[in-house]
Amino acid sequence: HGIVAAGVDGTLRLVLTAGVRSGSGTEVVSYDLPTVSTIFPTNHPLTRVSYALNVSGEDEDIHFKSINGTYMVTMSGLSFSDADYTGSVRVGFTTCESSMWVSDTAVVGTVPQGFTGTRGIGVTAGTLLGSVTETLSFDVPLVYFVQATNYPPAQNESLMNISGTNWGAHDYTGFARLGGTGCESTEWVSDTAVTGVIAAGVSGTHGVAVTVGMRGGSYTEVVSYDKVELSTLVPSNRPATGSVVVTVFGSDFARADYSAVGRVGFTSSENTAWVSDTALQALVSAGVAISRRVAVTVGENVNTISEAASYDVATVSSVVYGNRGAFGDSVFSVSGSQMGTVDYTGALRFGSTGCESSQWISDTQVHGIVAAGVDGTLRLVLTAGVRSGSGTEVVSYDLPTVS
Repeated sequence: HGIVAAGVDGTLRLVLTAGVRSGSGTEVVSYDLPTVSTIFPTNHPLTRVSYALNVSGEDEDIHFKSINGTYMVTMSGLSFSDADYTGSVRVGFTTCESSMWVSDTAVVGTVPQGFTGTRGIGVTAGTLLGSVTETLSFDVPLVYFVQATNYPPAQNESLMNISGTNWGAHDYTGFARLGGTGCESTEWVSDTAVTGVIAAGVSGTHGVAVTVGMRGGSYTEVVSYDKVELSTLVPSNRPATGSVVVTVFGSDFARADYSAVGRVGFTSSENTAWVSDTALQALVSAGVAISRRVAVTVGENVNTISEAASYDVATVSSVVYGNRGAFGDSVFSVSGSQMGTVDYTGALRFGSTGCESSQWISDTQVHGIVAAGVDGTLRLVLTAGVRSGSGTEVVSYDLPTVS
């Protein structure tokens, strides 16, 4: 029988000596691996290097205390040996800056800086290693404030200053993002400041996100781009037939084509072409309305200018069968222009009396049936949609005759 001495090696051979003779057996004896059960607290700031990781026996109370700014963290375990066998503590793949053996149930280590997610803890005693997975993490980056929260959509060289914390004691390839678009460049300034050159954009309010290593922090709805501004429309009046190219001038139409769309009233243009940050061209559709507002949408931004566009009024040039019998029911034809490319419920009126019926034929012709009347020469009024045009003294009724 024998009493085994303390040790921390792996599997060992056994040697038996009797007198001057000896015999042995290989790999027949081993020591328990160090075991780690719990750790408290499990989260650390990104930059502080004065943290002490205290690994203690499972029979001792878990505690958390501060001594001269050094935070003690207790972790329970067993089999850390009964002497200092150059024990060391590791967080993830990074060894602690220093490790000190305390007892068979306690090892103290200074936690290094880090920025990754949850990590395991490994304790080495001699050639033996014990570990526990996903027990320690570092604080995520936090965004507190963004200087200058509004930017022109066409400008892609604006500098965005972001304030926060936990961005690292040095540059961990930090990256800033505005909405879903990364900044053109990001520069780490300190553990509490990052600057980024924002990309051009046209969307509404965005959140700001900062990524440091594998961790990220964000702030919602903090930055926006300027809205589209409209100034003039050239030409402001167009024929009822539409298909006329107009130019909309303004600002903040962006530095590229973000599927810009122009609209007159409630009707979208047949086609819209982005020209520059200050101009769009649109192919206006047909219409017969009075003055309308013009709206321009660029990306998610939209703005309007009221009463900026109108259509030509209908005009009357000639009437076939300009004289009618007093009993009416006579069909006549009105020629002119701007009567609409489709039937906009056009109507004809002699003086103050509407025709019994009106029929739209084309943009230049309408037919009507005259109501009975006895007035002299009358004006003719043609209405198309909400616009109307007239011709004076173009229609009359037959005079009474005596035979």
